[in-house]
Amino acid sequence: EEAAKTSELRAKNALLLGNPDKAFSLLSACADSFLAIDSPIPILRRVPEYFNILRDYGQMFGGNGYKLAEQIARDAAAKASLISETELLARSLNCIGIALQSQSLRSDRDERTRLSLDCIENYETALSLLGSKSELEVQLRSRILNNLTNGYYALGTSTKGEESRGYLD
Repeated sequence: EEAAKTSELRAKNALLLGNPDKAFSLLSACADSFLAIDSPIPILRRVPEYFNILRDYGQMFGGNGYKLAEQIARDAAAKASLISETELLARSLNCIGIALQSQSLRSDRDERTRLSLDCIENYETALSLLGSKSELEVQLRSRILNNLTNGYYALGTSTKGEESRGYLD
């Protein structure tokens, strides 16, 4: 636990120094080191926090912060899928969707459309994994539905006329 906190602080420091690649390496190494000695579930629960650290950097400074946030979420999704942890997989897919949507806002029209379609696919897959058994699932479902709505809105604004209708059918 202390090692994870230290790595997180070092990653935040790397971002302050303008080095998102180093921050990504530190956060990824932290997650991987815990997977080797413990159940993957506790560290996978930290991934959304790691994702937010990198995404916030991308929001403030541009660069590859969004892509690194997407990659850390993809890595978590792969691990969650291997252990059949559907809630964590849904959270990771939601993070991937957020990263793709954020990237689309800084892209040209064609790339924005492609990224919007990818983010919508991730949100829909995340929703398909969730039930409504627990309060946490209902809350996560609500967040993903909100993100899905925003994804469709972004898709609608990046396309025109008949092309927009084709995506919504």
